[in-house]
Amino acid sequence: MLNNSIKFVRNIPLPTLSLFNFSFKIPYKWAVWGIAAVFYLYEYLLRVSPCIMADELMREFNVDTAALSLISSYYYYTYVLFQIPCGLIVDWLGPRKVITLSAALCATGSFVFSQTDSIFVAQVARFIIGAGSACVFLSCAKIITDWFPAHKFGFMMAITTAVGSLGSSLGGVYLASSLQTSGWRNSILITALIGLIITLASWFIIRDKKNTVKEPSHKTQITFFDTLKIVITNSQNWLMGLCGCFMYLPISVFAELWSIPYLKQTYSISNTESSFANTLFFIGLAIGAPFAACLASKLNNYVRVISWSSLLSLCIFLVAIYKPNMPLNLTFLLLFLFGVCCSGRILSFAFIKDLNPTYANATAIGFINSIIMSSGIIFQPLSGIILESTKYEVISTDGNTLSYNYQISFIIIPVGLLLSWILLKVIARKKQAIHHGSAPYVEVK
Repeated sequence: MLNNSIKFVRNIPLPTLSLFNFSFKIPYKWAVWGIAAVFYLYEYLLRVSPCIMADELMREFNVDTAALSLISSYYYYTYVLFQIPCGLIVDWLGPRKVITLSAALCATGSFVFSQTDSIFVAQVARFIIGAGSACVFLSCAKIITDWFPAHKFGFMMAITTAVGSLGSSLGGVYLASSLQTSGWRNSILITALIGLIITLASWFIIRDKKNTVKEPSHKTQITFFDTLKIVITNSQNWLMGLCGCFMYLPISVFAELWSIPYLKQTYSISNTESSFANTLFFIGLAIGAPFAACLASKLNNYVRVISWSSLLSLCIFLVAIYKPNMPLNLTFLLLFLFGVCCSGRILSFAFIKDLNPTYANATAIGFINSIIMSSGIIFQPLSGIILESTKYEVISTDGNTLSYNYQISFIIIPVGLLLSWILLKVIARKKQAIHHGSAPYVEVK
């Protein structure tokens, strides 16, 4: 009975759009990618939710900024730990099963988080959400690899990142308004319900493309460990991973954790206004990612565009955060431009895909993503510790609070961006490298 129901649902015709008597069907590959992208949007919302409700969580659990940053960072422990295994899991099981199980874990973690009064259980809930989120990016990459032409990989990954960024921006607005009307517990409970809907949609709509799901076999000539060895012995993978880690600091430390509390305290504005400013950053990411992909394709040079991205991000952040008496509207504009410039980091995945053998793509992307996302494990708690140990505020002439503790804590962001730019110069100048594709390799200018 259940099997017949599943077959019935999966055989429902895809939506047909009609405009001025012209009708066309949505290609199935877009439906498959669309569900995965919506899940990525949802996962991104869960990732940044502690930033939006930081004050509420600190009051509810009676913790300081250091403890809150630790609770938030538990998401990254499982996320990073599962990255390399996820490459193998997605290749073997296929995106349909992986995304369905992952969405169920995110929904479960959200429900647990919304019901607990215990710091330990809250950390466990974030741990579960991180486990559920770990495979979604690789699943999106797998779907793009299976269903779209190879030359569209960089652009489609940029579009996927844009969708995730919109999840942060639109979801941030929803959570900020929902906090005032429903409280943080009901707001998170609703996200758990959304996760359940995505779980069902993933199972009934997503299909794995034929002949792409690999079963484990002892007869396989190239084992997972052989593939892993190829990936980890390529120094370029390490360098680009470290570069991506430093370029992710504006997101992991600033946008996902401290931007809203910083803006509220510095400019004496509401949570809704601060969330709107954070939304502008993520909208900038969403707009900038496809633009960066198109620019890299036109120049045939990933490294140069990533380098420009890191350098421009560094300059804009220094002005937005460290220039005294910055008008609020100008700060909003700079945060939007900051997001646009930070979006170039997504090209690191296209670079890695072209650099490594085709059979090692999932493992290579998982490896570099584990290095990138480790920034949350290391630098989120570090930023919280710095905040607690450097509490020093003065009132400016216009009545606003100058939050020097935030500015001291944020210094790791421009330092990281500068290091990423230096690493990109090393990558571009490196003479000996393993090439299995057409990854551009020219000197950064």
